[in-house]
Amino acid sequence: IRALTATAADRKEQIRRIYRYVQERMRYVSVQLGIGGWQPFPSAYVYDNHFGDCKALSNFVKVALGIAGIQAIPAIISNGDQSRAIDPAFAHDPGFNHVVIYVPEEDYWLECTSNLYPPNYLGSSNAGRTVLLATEKGGELKTTPALGPEDNWQEWTQAVTLNPEGNSTVQVRAQLAGEPHETYRLAAHLLPGKELDKWMQDELKLPLLALDSLQIEPNRDLPQATLRFNAQLSRLGSRSGPRWFLPLFPLNAVSEVPAKQEDRKQPFSIPLGFVSTNRITYQIPPGYRPESLPKTDSLQSRFGSYQLEVRQGNAEIQILRRLERSPGGSPEDYHAFAAFMREVAKKDQAKIVLLKE
Repeated sequence: IRALTATAADRKEQIRRIYRYVQERMRYVSVQLGIGGWQPFPSAYVYDNHFGDCKALSNFVKVALGIAGIQAIPAIISNGDQSRAIDPAFAHDPGFNHVVIYVPEEDYWLECTSNLYPPNYLGSSNAGRTVLLATEKGGELKTTPALGPEDNWQEWTQAVTLNPEGNSTVQVRAQLAGEPHETYRLAAHLLPGKELDKWMQDELKLPLLALDSLQIEPNRDLPQATLRFNAQLSRLGSRSGPRWFLPLFPLNAVSEVPAKQEDRKQPFSIPLGFVSTNRITYQIPPGYRPESLPKTDSLQSRFGSYQLEVRQGNAEIQILRRLERSPGGSPEDYHAFAAFMREVAKKDQAKIVLLKE
């Protein structure tokens, strides 16, 4: 550890080197024997066997950072889709099921069970949670960093070349950050080439003839990923006589909306805010002209915002859509939130109509 960190430029670089050392050499294995839910294996055990559960790996990272002169504190957390509230006046066990590491000197968090995440990123299942820090002086409460719209975002660029006589093509480029990037980072790590192509085809839900040049490139230092691919489609949209009905968004259209509930009593929450941007260019084929285009429009709500802009050029249609959704929610907000999302879905499901001349 001393040799590993000796040439590091600063504390953060020392932390990053130790974290990556553990990521490259250790693996997560859950232990549920005896009092295994609470007592970690010694760091020497993890070092010799190259595995441990969340608390054993976190303890190993704590010890390694200590050798480098960096204080690290285990943080007991409730991990998962739903976070249970903690009453600061009486912090009983609210369903703690996981341990991560907090480095107070740099305000750094480390998810020690992940071989994929960059340093100082806990993942969406640990974001915005109240944790119990196991300090040498006793327990202290602290909150992990939340993931808001500035952290969770995706920017998609799609170029669609229409061929009325045969196959249409789509070129896709996307930048993803925060929660939207996590699935792609995991898929790029776990799936070999053909399986990755098959997974992407299932994700797209498009009438694909071929998927070419698929690349998923996770950022080593940031919770971000870049996605690129070209697709050949057997069909796009539907036709009726001389008219060609095209989806406004071949990808990423909002279609699922909250169910109607007349008397909502249970709480609901939007745990993560996000921003989703789509830029699409349709190349209009010779012999066709736009007959009907969705109008530029916008929505504003306390739950977020929606902007749609549609432009027509000489031989193309340009579409820009930006959807932002804010975290939060309470039982009395449910109906307004559902109405907002239904309106978003309605606008996303609009059609472009081309007319054959």
